Amino acid sequence: MNKGKRIIGIVLIAVSLAALISWEKWGKQALLYDDVLVCSRNISKGTILRENMFTTVKMELSEKDWLTPAEKDALIGKEAGAFIHKGVPLFQEYFAQTELSTGSAKGKYVLTVPGEWLFAVPEALRRGDRAYFFLGTKFLTDAPVSAVYTERRSLDIVVTRAQAQMLSEAVSGGEKFVLAYH
Repeated sequence: MNKGKRIIGIVLIAVSLAALISWEKWGKQALLYDDVLVCSRNISKGTILRENMFTTVKMELSEKDWLTPAEKDALIGKEAGAFIHKGVPLFQEYFAQTELSTGSAKGKYVLTVPGEWLFAVPEALRRGDRAYFFLGTKFLTDAPVSAVYTERRSLDIVVTRAQAQMLSEAVSGGEKFVLAYH
């Protein structure tokens, strides 16, 4: 009888160890961890993202708004809005729309459109919207909105040098723009 109890004890210990090892090696990852999109290397602010900069890892996260591997294609071509560490879960806030990025190398600049240039600044206008400028019934140009200042009734737009010159010349005669957006 003692020999039978010893064998049962050894079998139970072996099964427990096998279950523990299986849980740690495969079960935990399969049942508790999610596939999360991360950068495969450190990304500097202003870097335009390419497909080879991403990888997928399994990790346990308490937040639910991280980017999944299925969302990788939507990130390709966007610009890193800040430094992104390798292996950190990615969130939409880390990325800027490339049309909002500026710099002399890109030939784009931020132009502040003061409230005096506009008939009105729409309340619902937000960063990332596209503003269309009309002088009377004539369409002049369109540009992405990078900031809206409701207290000053002004907005910042991203323009080329030619667009900035055209808008400045159009208001030099004292006229005001009609602003449409989407």
